Amino acid sequence: MFNKFNLDSEEYIEKKSKSKLDKIQLSNSTIIMIIIVISFLLVGLVAYGIVKLNTNNYRSLKEDSSKDIVYTIYSNSKYSQEVPYINLKGDIYKEINNNIQEIAGEYLDKETGTITYDYNLNGNFVSLVLVIKEYTGDVPRNNFYTYNIDTTNKQLLSKEALIDYYKTNTDEIKNRVLYELEKAYKEKIDSGNITEELCDFDCYISWRGSQNLDPENYSYYIKDGYLAAYVPFEQYEAFGDDESFDEIDDFLILLKEAPTE
Repeated sequence: MFNKFNLDSEEYIEKKSKSKLDKIQLSNSTIIMIIIVISFLLVGLVAYGIVKLNTNNYRSLKEDSSKDIVYTIYSNSKYSQEVPYINLKGDIYKEINNNIQEIAGEYLDKETGTITYDYNLNGNFVSLVLVIKEYTGDVPRNNFYTYNIDTTNKQLLSKEALIDYYKTNTDEIKNRVLYELEKAYKEKIDSGNITEELCDFDCYISWRGSQNLDPENYSYYIKDGYLAAYVPFEQYEAFGDDESFDEIDDFLILLKEAPTE
């Protein structure tokens, strides 16, 4: 005969309580997971909505409504070259597109340089950066050409106009760049790429190209509402730059948030 299990025994009560606790913990974990998933979906929908809104706002300004605001007009995968085209109506855009093609034309279908680009939409501002990575010297040289356009007035904004709009000045900008360079230098020290005995901060700046510390040599850009600058640092394998300077934004320094009205 099988012995009947005592439903009032301590062993049974303990097992039953543990079972309930496991179910509660599982339920809580499931709820947390659902909240995380919903949060990601909401963030994605908001981001998509912003991009869609920006795109729709430019629809009537497009030269070709079937294409993106900025698209690749020519590419060569062998030499990693992509030339952008601003798909907006107006003489200012024709001038910029001609300027881009003139700059890129020196390197097209040659191994002397790669060509890439990026762009950003910020309200009525369109910002585009053309990057030529030149291989004609002893070390690779990144050349940045930025175009910041006020689509309302169809004007190409100057460096001075951008600096004034963001209520900053060249001294503040230079200090910000120095701060970011010092952070990068400390990271190089921590990673073991260089030592302070071998190269102090002044030495590091010199190798990077001290002339690049002049705000006049920065390529200014509007990135997600921020005033930013591309700083054309010299690259050296000894600094581990093959790993840390692979993307366009590795040379981008955020300077200041957009002013509040």
